[in-house]
Amino acid sequence: MGNSNEVEDALQDGLLCAFRHRSGFKGRCQLLTWVTSIVVNAALMRLRRMRPGVMISIDQKLNREDPPLANRIPDPGPNPEEVYARQERLRILEQKVRSLPRPTGKLSRSAVFRD
Repeated sequence: MGNSNEVEDALQDGLLCAFRHRSGFKGRCQLLTWVTSIVVNAALMRLRRMRPGVMISIDQKLNREDPPLANRIPDPGPNPEEVYARQERLRILEQKVRSLPRPTGKLSRSAVFRD
C-alpha cells in the first residue's frame, strides 16, 4: 500500500467487516486469528482494486516501426489456397472412386478420407 492512510483504511475496513460478521465466528480458532484473516483479506481486496489493469488492443502498435500485434499472431488454420487444394483433391478422388467398375458378388468398394 502506498501510505499509512491506506493501511489504516484497510485495517478499518477489515475490522468493520469482522464486526458485521461476528455471528459467523464459530470458535474453531482463536478470535484473534479469525479477525486477522478477515483484515488481511480486506487489505488484499483493497490492493486488487488499486492495481491498474494493463490492457492493450491487439490492433495497437507498440512501436512505430513494428506492425500491430494482430498482424504478428499466426493463424493456425489452413490458408485459402490450402483449403482449395484439399477440396480439389477430394473432388478428384471422388471422381476416380465413382469411375471404378461396379463390384460383383459380396465385394464392395469403400474409401477412407483422412486429413
